[in-house]
Amino acid sequence: MADTELEIGGKKLTYSIQYKRIRHAYLRITPDMHLKITLPQHRRITAEGILKDKFRWLEKKVKELSCVRKLFNNDKMLYQGEYLKVEFRLAENEFSGVKLDKKRVIVSGNSEQQTDKLLVDFITAQTCSYVQEKAKEFAPQLGISFKDIKTKQIKSWGYCTRDGRLSFNWRLICLPVGLIDFIVYHELLHLRHFNHSKRFKDAMVKQFENYKELQTALKTFVVN
Repeated sequence: MADTELEIGGKKLTYSIQYKRIRHAYLRITPDMHLKITLPQHRRITAEGILKDKFRWLEKKVKELSCVRKLFNNDKMLYQGEYLKVEFRLAENEFSGVKLDKKRVIVSGNSEQQTDKLLVDFITAQTCSYVQEKAKEFAPQLGISFKDIKTKQIKSWGYCTRDGRLSFNWRLICLPVGLIDFIVYHELLHLRHFNHSKRFKDAMVKQFENYKELQTALKTFVVN
């Protein structure tokens, strides 16, 4: 079925409908303001009825997405919470690599493919360096130790395993420093409390008094 346009909270959304062998209807809004509606095949549930029932929820989600900040936006990228202009330079005989220059990230290489790789490698290295430093600072405070830290392509900002292995999204350095610290501490704390129990949340609040505000702020950044 072709996409249909819908206006909610002054914002235009497109929505598409698909039918599956499920019991309940599901709605999901993507960061680019596209609403996906999944309906049961053999029940009398219509898209119009779902949109009416979930209108307030949709308004709330649209408002949240209106505040979203993309990590990469056209010719700019976030670096520690600030947008920097990314300049790609093709130069066979000149410096090959990445430089931070005030409000710019200058990427020099001998091909478009190489410059793309150089930028990814730079962001990954910056994330790894910062996370390693913070983990070494936080671990003694928590009275824990960890086996290793990796940065890689994952859908979340970070996760850990029970045996002390930590993994973080390679784009983490794009976030404001306060949020990076929040995520690193969060994953390390799981090595003491492998859950989101009251004890875990109390420990987070003790370290970050603005715990709820940081959680809300984190939702405004899209992993893209």
